Amino acid sequence: MRERRPTARRIVPESLLFPGIGQVILAKNYNSVAQTGNMLVRASTDDPLVSRVIASIKGVAEASPLPNMLAGPLPADCIELALVGGTTDTYENTICSITALPPARPMANNKRVFVGYYDQAGNRLEQDDRPFVAMPGQLQAAVNARQCIWLTYAPVGNILNPFNESPDPPPGGAYRPLGILVPDGATRVRVEAMGGLWRHDPDPATETDAAGRVGTDQNLDPAFANSYQNSVLRSQSITSAILPLNRLVALWDYGVANIDVVTDEKDIGLNSEFDVMTPGNPRPVRLQLGFHDGFEWSNNSGDVQVQVTWL
Repeated sequence: MRERRPTARRIVPESLLFPGIGQVILAKNYNSVAQTGNMLVRASTDDPLVSRVIASIKGVAEASPLPNMLAGPLPADCIELALVGGTTDTYENTICSITALPPARPMANNKRVFVGYYDQAGNRLEQDDRPFVAMPGQLQAAVNARQCIWLTYAPVGNILNPFNESPDPPPGGAYRPLGILVPDGATRVRVEAMGGLWRHDPDPATETDAAGRVGTDQNLDPAFANSYQNSVLRSQSITSAILPLNRLVALWDYGVANIDVVTDEKDIGLNSEFDVMTPGNPRPVRLQLGFHDGFEWSNNSGDVQVQVTWL
């Protein structure tokens, strides 16, 4: 009886090398009008029968567009990956198209990349797919005067006394800061105020733009500091800055797993540009934007429009 030999075809686990599962990808060449961009897709296989690799980026809930058989021109929503020079098993394309990117909030789109591996005759041997998040290189959003950086890590269900400020999502609460996912590949970020006014109610004389109120520089009011910086809100590692009231501010959010990492209130005002990485700290998960105040965010109103550019 002839011995049965194993098949030569074998796809390595995790053959899709980029993007990673759940990774936040910075879309290059972002067009806010067309809502398009592009990105790198890289895949690897040790199957000697593979001669072509194609990919397609779709919405996370969309079905695979990859054909079982390659015959004639590629489908319109597919793109060829080329063999990387100096390798025999790694394929990539640096300009895979991403469509339906958001022009505004939610500021990120769940996507899925499909990769198909084909033999010389055009038969699909294997398919790989992976969900990820596509982030535009530039986006605009509104920061509300009630959004407070001290609630960045606060668990849902807490009420911050004595002002009844809650980190719950609207309509139950509206005080958690505006969190923007930090994309992989970004090394710096620019935040610019694009207009809008906010104030402390009911006095219209307190209304300003994102630069804040001249001559009001302060950090948390000592009489209320313990209300905002405590273990219940998980805010012990947030450090405040002495800035004008009504100032647009930011905070690097390192995720609940890293709430002990010290993170400081950043001065934004009308515009600011700064590094994503802080020496000694992990890579942040989100950039949080809010309104600088000494206490009582619940008596604030108004919005400032911001533009965030990842560099």
